[in-house]
Amino acid sequence: MDWICSLHNACHILIALQRLSSIFGFFQLFLPLSVLLWPSSDQRSFFSNSTCFCFQSVLFTFLVNIFTLMFAIGFDRLLCVFFPIWYRKRNAKFYSAVLFILSVLYPLYTIYLLYTNLMAQPNDKTMCTMGSSLGHDGIIIATFANICIIYSSVICYLILYAKLKWDERKANGKTVVASQPLIFKSISLILLLQVVGWSGGIIAFFVVSIHFGDDDLNLQKFLADSVINCFISVCGTFETPVLFFHSSEHQKAMRKEWRNIVQLVKKCFPTTFGRNNKIGTAVVLVVSRPGKPTPNRIIQSAHCFGSTQIGRSNNGTLSAVGLARGQFSSGWHHQQQQTAASADKINQILTD
Repeated sequence: MDWICSLHNACHILIALQRLSSIFGFFQLFLPLSVLLWPSSDQRSFFSNSTCFCFQSVLFTFLVNIFTLMFAIGFDRLLCVFFPIWYRKRNAKFYSAVLFILSVLYPLYTIYLLYTNLMAQPNDKTMCTMGSSLGHDGIIIATFANICIIYSSVICYLILYAKLKWDERKANGKTVVASQPLIFKSISLILLLQVVGWSGGIIAFFVVSIHFGDDDLNLQKFLADSVINCFISVCGTFETPVLFFHSSEHQKAMRKEWRNIVQLVKKCFPTTFGRNNKIGTAVVLVVSRPGKPTPNRIIQSAHCFGSTQIGRSNNGTLSAVGLARGQFSSGWHHQQQQTAASADKINQILTD
């Protein structure tokens, strides 16, 4: 199952895209504070609607794409469990690209809502908050759409949870999977973060926007939005580590990817990793006496120290040639000492 233990399959690509969207999307949550601290000659350092649209059209695309990719990841996991053979075949093609393109459709509609609200009066000043950017109707539409997307993802995970439970009951204890409790635990944590974290934060944003209206200078509204921003940021930060801490397959994929990165760095910078690493070699020839076979521990020790060649001489006695290798980077003198110690260890085994 090497196709699972890779960070290049569809699920991990979608997770990486969602984390990238989260990084840029969270900037939108703190954009009003940036506008408030923006240096200006006027008493109120507000942006024009046209300037706000330029910022929000980019940041809102990433922010809303978090939710669509959230559903895409849940749907991807659902297909992986119900159609494993089809999923494995499609996984090597453009399956993740299709899901990503479909997830961009809703952010494009959000840009349309921003355009109709902000560009109606492009020269008016605004603090560029979420409520003032989308308007009253836009906030209602976006909140309803985000809640629907989140709970669609929740439904995918609930179906996945029920399917795994059904398979566990159907097995009747015949097939025991050691990581299965961790799978249920990770699914439960993801559901908790999505239901309590994301949907709770969106509903709180909606209530604050409706209660305070378009009064961007209200201190209570600003503090409430800041607390909700921090809460959503924490929930978004914990979502991806949950997968890697509670899934052995994700951990294997991460370790495999790090090895590939190290090898790539060594290939890109051969002089940096090659000049300082000198190799010391000690060759030990082990020849057994006639009629007495070479002890296995000698051959095993030669294997431990490096490459070993074992052959049979003309008189029928076994011989083992051990090549002891030591790779160091702290100087030639230290290298000679380590290589000599390796040779002494083999000689000590011979004299025993």
